[in-house]
Parts: sequence; structure tokens; C-alpha cells
Amino acid sequence: MKRAALILFVNIIINFSAVYSQSTSVIDGIVVDENNTALPYVSIKIGTQTSTITNSEGIFSVKISDVQLKDSLSISYIGYKTHKVPVLNLQTGLKVKLVRDVVNLKEIIIRPVT
Repeated sequence: MKRAALILFVNIIINFSAVYSQSTSVIDGIVVDENNTALPYVSIKIGTQTSTITNSEGIFSVKISDVQLKDSLSISYIGYKTHKVPVLNLQTGLKVKLVRDVVNLKEIIIRPVT
């Protein structure tokens, strides 16, 4: 019984050390539009667990783990097309240019709230 408990304890220690020993990298940059105007509060997602937004000057910084190197940055903003950038081999000082998503609206219906 003591041996099983010892093996379990060693297994837990090894698993925790593997999780906490993963190195992290920082990706930072700026998000702009076609006129090189910074876009504030743009949503930036990496995979399903990590996300951030740009600040009021369009600048962002996000920490990623080695596991996330196979994912992509998904950068989205209302009125613009979503832009995906592979994380692998990214450097600091990334400049992402978003393109407007032009949608032709044919009619708008306004209804009173009751």
C-alpha cells in the first residue's frame, strides 16, 4: 500500500513539474486599418483558451506557451474581416492590417419596443 502511494505521489510531482516547466513566449504588436490608423479594442484569440484585446492605441501583448505554437492568432473587429496569423515563427513587433468587410444592406427594419 505504501509503495502504491509513493508511486502515485511521484507521478503527481512529475506531471506538475512538466506542466509548470513549459516555456512561454510573448507576442506583441499593433493592429491597424488600411490607412495605418490604429484600431482600439480589437479581439485577439489564440486557440480556445488564450485571448486579449488591443489597448486604445491598437497595441497588444499576449503570452503563449510552447503548446500554442501550432495555433493561429485570430484577430477580429466589428466591420472588418477576421485575419488569421500562424503563431509559429512570430516575432515581436507584429503589425496586422485589417481590411473592411463591406456588406450591402438592402433594408433596415425599425420596430418600436413594446
